[in-house]
This record gives sequence, C-alpha cells and structure tokens, in this order.
Amino acid sequence: MTETDGDTTATRLIEAAERRIAEAGVDGASMRAINAEAGVNVAAAHYHFGSKQALVNAVLTHRMSRLAQRRARYLDRLGVADTPELGAVVEAFVRPLDEIRREEPWGPTYLGFLAALARAAQPWRDRLAEQAALHRAPFDAELARALPALPPGVLRTRFAWAALTIVTALADAPPTDDHNAHDVADALIDYTTGALGAAHR
Repeated sequence: MTETDGDTTATRLIEAAERRIAEAGVDGASMRAINAEAGVNVAAAHYHFGSKQALVNAVLTHRMSRLAQRRARYLDRLGVADTPELGAVVEAFVRPLDEIRREEPWGPTYLGFLAALARAAQPWRDRLAEQAALHRAPFDAELARALPALPPGVLRTRFAWAALTIVTALADAPPTDDHNAHDVADALIDYTTGALGAAHR
C-alpha cells in the first residue's frame, strides 16, 4: 500500500464514520458498519486508527480547523476593546457553525456528528469537549473578557450548556438556506447571550 493509498483510505474511513455516527449515534455506528460504509475491508479502521475513540478524534480534527478559521474571522472583528460586546462574541461561535451547515456539502452531516457526540454518554461527550477546546482557545479568551465579573467555573458550566443547545438545534434545523435558516442562528445568538449574561447569585 502506498502512502497516498493509505491517506485516501483513512479519509474515506473518517468521512464514513462521520456519516454513520450522525445517522445512528456513536453506539449505533460499529467499526464493522463504518468499514462497510467506506467500502474497505473489515480490519481497515483498526489498522488505520487502532480504536473507535481514535477514529472519533480523527473525525473531529478533520473538520475543526476549517471551523476555527471561520470563527477567527468573526473574532478579528471584535477589535481591542477591554470588554467586547457579549452578543458579538456569541455570534463568533454560532455563525461559523450555521455557515458550514448551509454552505458546505459536509456541513449538515458534521453538525449531526457533533450533536450525536453531545447527546451520547461518556466518554464521548468528553472527547468532543476536549477536541473542541483545542481549537477554541481564542474564543474562550474573548468570552472571558466579555464577562469579567462571572466566575470562571460558572462561565464554563453555562457555556457547556449553551454549546449543547446550539449544536443540537443547528443539527436539527433545515440544512438549506430557506426562510428559517437565519432565524435559527439569530434566535440562538439571542438565547445564548441572555443565558451567559444572566445575573449570578
């Protein structure tokens, strides 16, 4: 097998895992089913990734960098104010997800994959949180600047709840750019801004 062949097979497995998990959930997508979806032999996924957890991590990182690039463009617009406007920071999280859902052919499937992980039992939710955090550091810094009076632990908890709502709501929304497409993102931005900025007791 050449290196190019291996790269192609690995990518096929990653994209097959993304589709199967989006459709059947993490537990419902067996390695055997993923191999079959990719059109490869029954040992290919274990050969290339070693475990289902490693394959799931590969699916996450396969798309995360593109999502992070889109998010960076929104963060760049915030400027250098000591306290950025909370709604604009939240928009930098929501809009890139909504854009890939509407603009990328793989977007709805990837949102479904993320939602499947978010809805799954442990350790899958932790895998999602760990991988997302690696690509989200600039956003997290801006969110902390926008809410300087909120204790960090409270902010982390609130954002974890909000992120679950955002990802699952976008995954369940119509994938096409119909009359409701922007309404979903706008409503999520308003909802999340209110939830994160609520008074802390």
